Amino acid sequence: MQNQNGNKKYGIKNLIIWGILGLFVLSGLVQGNVLGMRNPVIAQVGSQKIRASDIRKYMNLIKVPDDVDRSSTQVQNYIFMKALDLVIQRSLITQECRRLGFVISDQKVIYTIKKQSQFQENGEFSRTKFLSELSKLGFSEMQYKSIQKENLLHRQWFFLLESAYAVPSKISDYVAAANAQKRSGRYVEVQHSQIKVPKVDQAELARFYKKNSDLFAPKKRKIFKIAEFSNDLKVVAKINRMLAHGKFQEAADKFEAKMYESDRILPGQLPDELIRIIEVINMQIGKNSQIFTIGKKHYALYFIKEIQPKQPTLDQVEQQVRAEYNKQYIKSHISEKGHGWIQLADIRMGENYLGVPDFVIGALFLNKPGKVARYDHDGVTYFVVVDKVVNESVNEIQKKAAADYLSAGILNDVIFAAMNSLKIRYKISVLI
Repeated sequence: MQNQNGNKKYGIKNLIIWGILGLFVLSGLVQGNVLGMRNPVIAQVGSQKIRASDIRKYMNLIKVPDDVDRSSTQVQNYIFMKALDLVIQRSLITQECRRLGFVISDQKVIYTIKKQSQFQENGEFSRTKFLSELSKLGFSEMQYKSIQKENLLHRQWFFLLESAYAVPSKISDYVAAANAQKRSGRYVEVQHSQIKVPKVDQAELARFYKKNSDLFAPKKRKIFKIAEFSNDLKVVAKINRMLAHGKFQEAADKFEAKMYESDRILPGQLPDELIRIIEVINMQIGKNSQIFTIGKKHYALYFIKEIQPKQPTLDQVEQQVRAEYNKQYIKSHISEKGHGWIQLADIRMGENYLGVPDFVIGALFLNKPGKVARYDHDGVTYFVVVDKVVNESVNEIQKKAAADYLSAGILNDVIFAAMNSLKIRYKISVLI
């Protein structure tokens, strides 16, 4: 059960809003120069602009394994993305704290810092050690105090969420009783590759394709105008100011940009790095980007339109259609009969058997005795049945442990829902 719940964590870290834009872009951002500016705006959260320097400030806080070379370009790019995620999360919570009227005094911040163990020497706060530790982290005193003030604000927000619910004693007592149970059961696994699919004729395949045509619909094609500017760095800031006001064509005309359309470019005509950006960039139709500096040239994009290609004929996608037909046939023709069952006896909640999937163990504690449950996972179907349940006595310590466990799980769900609400309240835009 514990392992199954572990697969369902909804921590804040699951807030994903960063697309992969290519190693060249991230390398530039780590250094703070990718849009022709030393400190470009990378994202906007509500009213707050997030610059490259804001992200770099948190990079030293991102942990990597000891045996990983932190200075390598690939690892630095990974750290930058994690730091961006962290900064966006913090910005969401900070703006919500301000909306709610939460206030933290400077005296409270100083008091908190002086109590932190990493700055203590002989049981007292040491300013020398404080400055030394900040130097290792790459923070100025003002930056660290600002981060600690945000942390204290965020604690108020988390306390507000935690105070919004209570776990009923009946539920925690039920979970404690389940923890004290011993259960026995059986499971069987059916490899999909062992099931033979009969040969299907063209008429049946055509009927299947018509019924499931949406599965084979091609992706929409995005069409961009691309402006290629000269290598004169002096004009980049001027161009960006015009682009910030939506004056894409005016900037292209004024600075004599060379123009392309994304669906008419020839192989090798534009840098591969720019092509990768075009493939993943998230923009609204009728909007333009700012400058992308690649090598000695500068580019800007304007999103013209989105085209839905025609549905392919069966002949064009026959191989994919047959593969999907086989997949659906196998799924609908799997049976638990005729296979060897594996016996699992006297299992307590939270225990596991080496080699047995976590959800099989979890199913023994979720299902009622005698009921066969089915689970499809990675080309294998599992059938699980509970044979016997033995209840044992429960003490107060076990009840409290169950209540704490439920509280932590509910808080994760509450935080997940609250963060989704903040994403709606404070619009998030990644500007590259």
